[in-house]
Amino acid sequence: MRILIGAGMLGLAISLVGPAMDQARGDEDGGYSEAQILLFRTPHLDGVDRPATLDYEYRREQKGGDGFVDSVALTVTDVAADGAKDISVRFLTGPRNKPYSDFSDFRGNPLLMVFLEDDVRRMVEKFGGGNIYMRNKIRAAFYDGATTEPVSFQLDGRSVAGTKVTVTPFVGGKYRERMGEYEHKVYEFVVSAEVPGGIYQMHSYVPSSTMADKPLIEDTLTYRGGEL
Repeated sequence: MRILIGAGMLGLAISLVGPAMDQARGDEDGGYSEAQILLFRTPHLDGVDRPATLDYEYRREQKGGDGFVDSVALTVTDVAADGAKDISVRFLTGPRNKPYSDFSDFRGNPLLMVFLEDDVRRMVEKFGGGNIYMRNKIRAAFYDGATTEPVSFQLDGRSVAGTKVTVTPFVGGKYRERMGEYEHKVYEFVVSAEVPGGIYQMHSYVPSSTMADKPLIEDTLTYRGGEL
């Protein structure tokens, strides 16, 4: 599979699912966890059979700081005869916008990697430790430490069935003292074959130490529809 992404995104992609990234060819999934298969080895875009744009809301809330609501767009620019897609991503707008290279010959939903790469970047800026450390912790959590559970959610006025994947990558890590409450950061992903693009929601949050208070910070990306 040929994937045109920046060096940082490529590093994250390889760290999350290993070097075998041919989601499209139906190769065996031996050696991958249920979470890795659901998120990174499922052809989420198979239901999109022509150029289209999928729209998402991005919301950040944080205690003692300014939050925001913004938008993200995934555009399928071309569909090959075998179903593979060329994709461009607009991640946030205005001064918050972060440019990403296009994705070529792709079948999964690259917003999974974009969301996580942006999170890794912010975690490294805040705590150090390096991109490789953060990526390896996330990879290990998806491989051996993720939980999956059936969920339902409302979409276009109807109840939709999906699966939620949850990981807490940094618990017990070597930077736990430096990270403080961020050691317990939680990542949740809701996927469903009934949602165009396969991803209904991605959510990361740092729970308050009292657990009764709102999270210290949370980021949520939610599917809102699109031009299909």
